[in-house]
Amino acid sequence: MAKLSALERKGIGEVNGRVQTRPVMIESRGSAKDKRLCPIWRGITCLADFFALLKEVHDEKEKQNTQNDNWSGTQFFYRGQNKVDFMFTPSMIRAKGDLEREHLVFREFHRRFFMQLDECKTAMEEETFLQHFGAGSRILDLMENPLVALWAGCYGEKDENKDKYGEVSIWCVDNNTDKLKSYDSSTVSVLANIAKMESTFLLGKLEQEYLKENPTALTDYIFIKDVLRRSVVVRPKPNNIRIYNQQGSFAVVNLTRLIEKEDNGRSFYSKFGVSLEKFSDYILNAEVINKGRSFEYTHPNVSSLRKNYHTLRGADFSELTSWDLQFEKIVPEESDFIDSYGLYEYLYNSAKNRDQIAPVYAIIPPECKSDILKELKYMNITKAFIYPEMQNIAAELKNEYCKKEK
Repeated sequence: MAKLSALERKGIGEVNGRVQTRPVMIESRGSAKDKRLCPIWRGITCLADFFALLKEVHDEKEKQNTQNDNWSGTQFFYRGQNKVDFMFTPSMIRAKGDLEREHLVFREFHRRFFMQLDECKTAMEEETFLQHFGAGSRILDLMENPLVALWAGCYGEKDENKDKYGEVSIWCVDNNTDKLKSYDSSTVSVLANIAKMESTFLLGKLEQEYLKENPTALTDYIFIKDVLRRSVVVRPKPNNIRIYNQQGSFAVVNLTRLIEKEDNGRSFYSKFGVSLEKFSDYILNAEVINKGRSFEYTHPNVSSLRKNYHTLRGADFSELTSWDLQFEKIVPEESDFIDSYGLYEYLYNSAKNRDQIAPVYAIIPPECKSDILKELKYMNITKAFIYPEMQNIAAELKNEYCKKEK
């Protein structure tokens, strides 16, 4: 697959300094037809524009679900970025070298701040600490407060992007889906514990870390697809003032690939009767391939495969163990998918056609950023509110009450 720029991966281009829509085909192996990404961008020049867009999106989402008897409500989330071509990629997973050292950062941060982190009960809580203090993590910040996201789309610490378009993306997840998780979710525990793994790791090693958090869990709980490619939206404990003020949530992402394990010269095919590539494709698409079958078929784990809950012709997994599956962490550029983590399913979709994905972005022209920040200040949405550490509040008080030096 040809390499795409960050803008092209989001289906957005820039022509003569103006943001343009550029449709992109979303790679979706196993489905009947690839979906066409057709983003919709709305120019936001003031708060009134933003409020009008929010009303439109919320009203349309409610209308979409009026006929759905099983609908249990929708949670909206927002993400602001002060440069439109930033991908939805967590800081730790943007560069291959950083990803290879992720486990070192995780463990060294814990070693140096063990008094604080020993109070954390889960890897997800530790990941939140790393994100909070800028050490790098595999989580993306989301906000339930849209005004906080708009501020993030306009504000730049060093003003290096003052001439760039800002962006607010709109995310929504129905309450009754498995895509919206609580902080104590077992799926979240699996994804967060991958941060502790080396760049190549065995499923058995991941199970050991998972069992430290969940000692009464089944050892073969972990769904193999979650380790290969998964993203979920997590609502954390509001246990620090920054998360509380921002109404913060997170998207936790994961991306790996299965690789051959050196095992006395025996390949995966010679042991189990199917190639590793075919096995990977099957795991990623089991929900589509086995649609209508039992849960054991649609969500393979080691135990279900060993009990012959699969439809891979010629394969025999009766001797499969978690120590036979070796994974390698990869960055988006190494992925077969344009939508590397499957995050577009979380974006608000206004498409009328089932074969399309039409996320709505609020696009902020660079010349409007400072005026919008002033409007947000009238509503007490400032840096000191969003990052309420002592030094930020002190700087705001000094600016508010003290005369500026000429």
